[in-house]
Amino acid sequence: MSGVKHPVYQSVLRKQSFLGCDRELCMLLVFVTIVGSIFSFSLIATLVFLIVFVILYLCLLKMAKDDLYLRKVYLKNIRYKPYYLAQKSYYSRQIVKKNK
Repeated sequence: MSGVKHPVYQSVLRKQSFLGCDRELCMLLVFVTIVGSIFSFSLIATLVFLIVFVILYLCLLKMAKDDLYLRKVYLKNIRYKPYYLAQKSYYSRQIVKKNK
């Protein structure tokens, strides 16, 4: 059975993105821009929403080129920060403060 080959499909390994950015953040940005543009009833406000959309989209695109999972890693870092304190080496003593 060592000669049996199993196919690996690329769709399973592909990173999930939308318009080249993080999927959830990009969809949220598109949703907020569309809703803000529709309900503003002003041409100036619509132009402001479009300018803000372009600027934030470029920021999301740069963030996705650096690391597509940056948002998830950062949120996990915030969640576990009280438990895993920064240390100068692996063998340093770890002092965990209890939250009251």
